[in-house]
Formats: sequence, C-alpha cells, structure tokens
Amino acid sequence: MKKLILLSLAVFMLLSFGTTIQRKPYKTIKVTYHGIRYHQKDSTIREIPNMEFLLLANDSISRFEYIPSLGMDKGQKNFLARAKLSIRDVYFINIKQKKYLKQKKLGNYFLIEMPVIMGMKWKLDFSRPRKILGYTCYKAIGEMPVFKSKGQKDLTYKTFKGSQTVVAWFTPEIPLPYGPNRYVGLPGLVLDVYNIDSGGYGYRAAKIDFSDKETEIPEPKEGIRMTFEESGYKMMANFNKIIKENMKKPCQGCDKKKKHKK
Repeated sequence: MKKLILLSLAVFMLLSFGTTIQRKPYKTIKVTYHGIRYHQKDSTIREIPNMEFLLLANDSISRFEYIPSLGMDKGQKNFLARAKLSIRDVYFINIKQKKYLKQKKLGNYFLIEMPVIMGMKWKLDFSRPRKILGYTCYKAIGEMPVFKSKGQKDLTYKTFKGSQTVVAWFTPEIPLPYGPNRYVGLPGLVLDVYNIDSGGYGYRAAKIDFSDKETEIPEPKEGIRMTFEESGYKMMANFNKIIKENMKKPCQGCDKKKKHKK
C-alpha cells in the first residue's frame, strides 16, 4: 500500500513539475487564507484575527504572501503569530523555469533559492476525507527541512539542519500542486495546514476565486541572492551586523542634561 501511494505521488510530481499540466477551465486562481493555530491540549484549531494571506496561481506559477490589513494593522500586536506565519516572506514558484524562491525581509531583503517543491516530503492518507469550502480533502503528513540558528555568547550564530512535522489537507478537485508558505507539492491545492513543531501555527482557506482571464503573477526580484543552505547563517549574520551598528549609534536625547529644581 505504501509503495502504491509513493508511486502515485511520484507520478503526480513528474506531471506537475514537468513541462505539461492538465488543462483546466480557469486560467488563474486566487485563494485567501486566514492564519490559524492548532492547540494540542484540546485538539482544537482557532483562527488568528487580522491575519490574511493571498495565493495567486495558474498552471505553472504561484505566489504566496501576507495581506496587510487596511488602516492600522491590528495584527501587529501579535508578534509571535506574525513571526510563525512568515508575514515578511514571499514564496514564488515557476515550474516551467524551475524556480523556487523565497523572498525574506530581515533587516535587508534576501532572495533564497529553495529546493525543488520547497524541500517538502509527504505521506498521503486517503482513509478519512473531509470537506473544506465544499471540496473533498485528504490528509497528508509532511516533513519540512529547516536550518535553525542558535545565538552564541559572542553574538554570533551557529546553524544546524533539522525538520518540522506538518499536517495538511489538500483537494484533488483543484489539481494544482500549490499551497501557503512552503506547503506545496501535493496532488491538489492545500486548503488547510499547520506546523506541529512550530507552535501549531498554519493557514486555512477562507475563499477561492476562479478567473478565466490571465493575471500577471510577479516574481520577487529584490534581495541578496543565496542558496537555502547559506540562508541559515548569512541572514542571521547580516541581522547581527545591523544590531551591532545600531548599538554604536548615540541615543537621541541621552546626552541632554536633566534639569533639577533646587
């Protein structure tokens, strides 16, 4: 059974990330996601207020990013959720050109060349389907490679490779291998996903719009280009440099003498 599932997935990957993809009646799809968090204690999933994301995709290109709220961004108060849901990141895939990019803002902009299908490895489970937005979805457990940074006493960083476990629900009824963040490469669009090893934070589709018109999906260009392996230490080294430079700057108003009444 496992061999059959792996074979089916391999065939799908070959078709999805090759030169031809099954033609569909729509040309562009627009998916709005809300930020969510899975709570292991009671196995509940709760929506995070003011956290909206957009996936724009067609047969060969996709782009996923955070949507800033109109007016004052109330989500700005939830710093942990903003970090876990990667609101500073843009994920871009161009299958035909074999481009898998992540643009990240950490002091400066960085343009990271990601592994094929963002490095995700999936195991599929077709035993218990569920409905999301009216679409039949199936469960997948994924292993996502990550490079973690650990601060040292001398304010430098050491990096090490690890992995995180992800739970996703995808629908073959929308046969596009995309999803939010790095959660791509499944035989259908990802409508619900959360990262168990990152506090249970994730994304859930709230709205799907189809268009028969072609929409331009821009590729992120700005940023210091580097590989996925390099990103683990180069970004932190740059961020650390900015911190050190700011620490050297004089504090505004600190040199003013306080006047005391006699």
